[in-house]
Amino acid sequence: PQKVLEFTESFIKDFVGNEYIYPAVAPHAPYSTSKENLLKSKGIADKYGVPILIHVAETQWEFNEILNRYGAHPFEYLNRIGFLSERVIAAHSVWVDEKEFEIIKKNKVSISHNPESNAKLASGIAPVQEFLDYGINVALGTDGACSNNNLDIIEEMRTASFLQKIKYMNPESLSARDVFKMATENGAIAIGLGEKLGTLKPGKWADLVVISLNTPHMNPVFDPYSHLVYVAKASDVKATMVNGKFIYENGEYKTLDIEKVRKDIKEIEDLVKKVIFNGD
Repeated sequence: PQKVLEFTESFIKDFVGNEYIYPAVAPHAPYSTSKENLLKSKGIADKYGVPILIHVAETQWEFNEILNRYGAHPFEYLNRIGFLSERVIAAHSVWVDEKEFEIIKKNKVSISHNPESNAKLASGIAPVQEFLDYGINVALGTDGACSNNNLDIIEEMRTASFLQKIKYMNPESLSARDVFKMATENGAIAIGLGEKLGTLKPGKWADLVVISLNTPHMNPVFDPYSHLVYVAKASDVKATMVNGKFIYENGEYKTLDIEKVRKDIKEIEDLVKKVIFNGD
């Protein structure tokens, strides 16, 4: 763990202030990381003013494990040891007791909702609508490729909205506008960049995605928010801009050697097959 913490601090030093890379500290979870290393992680984040990413209450097993081990629910435990703050982004947060809501809100913790990962692993459905109603900041994430293969944020918006409607048996739960805000403005707030990102306003960084309306399935358009969440596909994205610079436009990747990326991925694929599947 000490070497990992040293590497993390070195990485943060290298990339703090970088235009495209925003570093963070990421202890895995309260059941897999000791109290000592959780607090060391917090210390690094506080020192450099970066976020802390951590999985919290992803599964029922984790909820019960923390309760049995520490005599507290996951957020209660993290609050007790002094880990929580506005820097913390708690991924998943599926198994959260209502009495923990005030702890989350009081410490200004943000929740990162990852609905497709939670569905694929049968972890459960997070109480997102209840979080939002309570005034908790909820952003939208994809989790990693191990538990959510395509990492498609447009698809994630749609799934998030649909699952909340099923959870509460209410077609008005988690509207298109609310889930779009989770994917944009709330995410910026979560990483501490709400004053620079998340909305298109004069003086903010021009981070945006251009989506085409020139395909049959994208017409007619009556409500842009509803259309983005319930109709759009990743293939409709025509351009991506970061801080005023196009990094993808009309099929061209401006900052990547895409053929080299494909070659590197194929090498990794072959290695995985060799190690796990004996080459098959």
